[in-house]
Amino acid sequence: MIGKKDKEINYWYALASFTGVYWAYYEWSQTENLKSMHNLKTNLLHVKFFEKSNEGKPIYLTGALHPSDNTPLRDEKFGVVVSGLSLRRRVEMFQYFQDKDFNIYSKWSSVPINSSKFPTQYLNPKWRFHDYFSTTRGLLQIGDFKVDSGMLKNLKSWRGIVGQYKGEDYKQIEEQGKLVLFKSKKKYTVPKVGFYRIEHEFIPSGLPVSVIGKQYGNKIVPYKGIFIAKEGFVNANDMIGSYFCESSGVGLWMTRFICSLGILTGIYQGTFKRNK
Repeated sequence: MIGKKDKEINYWYALASFTGVYWAYYEWSQTENLKSMHNLKTNLLHVKFFEKSNEGKPIYLTGALHPSDNTPLRDEKFGVVVSGLSLRRRVEMFQYFQDKDFNIYSKWSSVPINSSKFPTQYLNPKWRFHDYFSTTRGLLQIGDFKVDSGMLKNLKSWRGIVGQYKGEDYKQIEEQGKLVLFKSKKKYTVPKVGFYRIEHEFIPSGLPVSVIGKQYGNKIVPYKGIFIAKEGFVNANDMIGSYFCESSGVGLWMTRFICSLGILTGIYQGTFKRNK
């Protein structure tokens, strides 16, 4: 019968074994990824229009990105209506906070600060407004082709827009491209606890983008698991090079280091406990 001590030793050796298997799988997957990248670069077609003969082939396309659904994006609470790809509202409240020396100050914060342990006169109001995000529905359009809306995460060209609060329980004023909501009989000069600061930003339609993937009907989908999208008109070779560096460079050496450490730890601990 195997004792408790032997079971623990087996667990450490199992850790080393599983780590080694994962390492081998990861190295294999990176080798396959390298082959896919080489195949992609060799067979990549630079296209401008949809051609049926390119079905299933890797293609590179540049053009203006538009939503297939042209319904405007809205934030009704602040009267914001834009024709774009994404719309977001960011909210901050001016609140009390306590530093490590237990001194209490006030500052803008994008998250509620728990003041339950502060003195009574320093309790923060309840949070009333929240962040908001809206994005275009359906697929996106680049010329004759459609792409998944997931590529929006690669876009960084957010543009500011100032809304107008539709409620009557707060006064409002614009300050440095943001909307400040406050309750005061006097003119706004400096923020006080309980005031809100609202920022709206949107990504407009028509942004230039560059995409690499596989032609599948009138869509661009991943080619052997590879889909690359960049904002702007980016050279195809540069896109492939940066994608390979981002996907395998640091991650590969980090995996090698962690797996080496895991294997050595498993073997050492198993051997150490056996001899103990």
